[in-house]
Amino acid sequence: KLENNYYDKKTFMLIKKITIILLIKGRPDFTERWLNYVNDNFNHLNVIIADGSIEKEKYVISKDSFPNINIHSPNFPYDIDIRTFQNKILESINLIKTDYVCMMSNDDFIFKDSFESIIKFLDKNPEYNAGRGDVFDFAINSINPKKNIYGNIYSIHKLYHSKGFDENNAIERLVGFKKFPNGLWHCIIRTNVLKEAVAKSITYKISSLQILENLITFYIVISGKVYFDLSLYLLPQVHSEMQTIS
Repeated sequence: KLENNYYDKKTFMLIKKITIILLIKGRPDFTERWLNYVNDNFNHLNVIIADGSIEKEKYVISKDSFPNINIHSPNFPYDIDIRTFQNKILESINLIKTDYVCMMSNDDFIFKDSFESIIKFLDKNPEYNAGRGDVFDFAINSINPKKNIYGNIYSIHKLYHSKGFDENNAIERLVGFKKFPNGLWHCIIRTNVLKEAVAKSITYKISSLQILENLITFYIVISGKVYFDLSLYLLPQVHSEMQTIS
């Protein structure tokens, strides 16, 4: 039966469970590197390319070059302000048919084993709304300083605490979050939860990316438990072209 084999390595497929929203504004070389990495390291994955670049910087996607990625690339306008950015996220979420979603940038390196472990846990524990593993940032001595694409790693730094928030009471989870603040923007989230959070952020007419990130983080913590997985989840790159949320 499907139920008996569902979590077997040979049958578990992320493409049935999660969609990544790749939030882009410029940096087309980073986008190509990210797609090549995911294509080589994941066995089929849903990716929505949410590109808010100016027209001349939009990444031209050749889907045949990435056979292991189910790519959807809607035509989004330039991210001229926070409202345009929020609408881009919400429109992307409305296209998603999977139970889970996560938002990534084109300078983030994700890990398949961690994704699978977190989703398996969330599937079995509906009181949890989100999850992530350990996050380390890194920097490279780039061969081409103007692009920061390839080079030797010279710095690795752990970000955030290795802790989830599993208290039954929302106030207790917020107290725990205050003691051990975590970045949850890039975590795996139940799709309906992220949709509600982004919709509320539009209703509240927030004015900055930082406030948006905080609102979504607090909404996740308040609305359900947050799982921490003992795995390497994400490696974001530190570089000169970093954006506010990356």
